[in-house]
Amino acid sequence: MTEHKLINYNNTSRDLLFWIKHYLVYKLSTLDKNKIKTDFDISYYFQQIKKSESIEDISRIAKEIKKNLGTFYNITIGIIKFYEFIEKMNLKDITQTTNSIFYHDFIGKELDKTTKGTRVGYKSAVKQLFDFIELYN
Repeated sequence: MTEHKLINYNNTSRDLLFWIKHYLVYKLSTLDKNKIKTDFDISYYFQQIKKSESIEDISRIAKEIKKNLGTFYNITIGIIKFYEFIEKMNLKDITQTTNSIFYHDFIGKELDKTTKGTRVGYKSAVKQLFDFIELYN
């Protein structure tokens, strides 16, 4: 993947969605696909993710992929939860997504009533997303 500017739209939600789409295409391309059905059209899903316009589109696509590749869905639900959380934060731009917001507000407060396994899974998925952003920004 080529490098991109961190801020493309001057809108936190749109910028985060931009990065989520790129990350999910990357993730889908790198997951082990040995156990999926031969009729699974991965290129179709690459295109669906790329042209998605909302987090709801991403959620719908992830549910379709889940039938063949459950791991992808598990990664996606943590990222969707984080996206929805960031939307509620009304941040000026994506650069205001700090470690404090991630660990204290998202992990510590938003996910407080979830199981430890859920918190660990969501934390890992979002951390991988931000590692990806750092690598390609």
